[in-house]
Amino acid sequence: MNEQTHHYTPNELKSILTELGSDDFSTRVHARQQIVSMGKDAIDYLAEYITHPKRLYRVEVVKALSEIKDPAAIPPLLEAFYDDDPDIRWIAAEGLIKLGKASFIPVLKIISKDAGNLYVRRAAYHVLHHLRLLFPYRDKLNQLLQYLNADNMEEAAADMAEELFELLKKS
Repeated sequence: MNEQTHHYTPNELKSILTELGSDDFSTRVHARQQIVSMGKDAIDYLAEYITHPKRLYRVEVVKALSEIKDPAAIPPLLEAFYDDDPDIRWIAAEGLIKLGKASFIPVLKIISKDAGNLYVRRAAYHVLHHLRLLFPYRDKLNQLLQYLNADNMEEAAADMAEELFELLKKS
């Protein structure tokens, strides 16, 4: 998490957010850096753009949320699991990986809620696979990873995710 955050006026922030969708790479990167410098304060603004029709906005928003590295970014990063663009889902998963253990319960909850969605299963697999060594119930997690990676195992994945969620809640 950022120690020092910057604050912008609403007009400055609107201008910066507009630049996230620029066709110019340098402009986008600079805008993202400015947004990230706001820290947690930027998350709600970024979340409004998570489903923007323009791909560049969505990519930059998910990158910024990932770079902020705050658990408050988890809900919009999970929302990005539903994006049609595999790059955006990948960046969102990487952002959740950066958050480590804080991602476990939210990822398990989205699996138990929506294991029927292939995008959710693949992105959740990516997160849990990378964080598996931090996970306390590795045997059950390995079973969940197998379910997430198999065809026609959505219900088993949802059930296992719910079981792991309950175990983590108790610990």
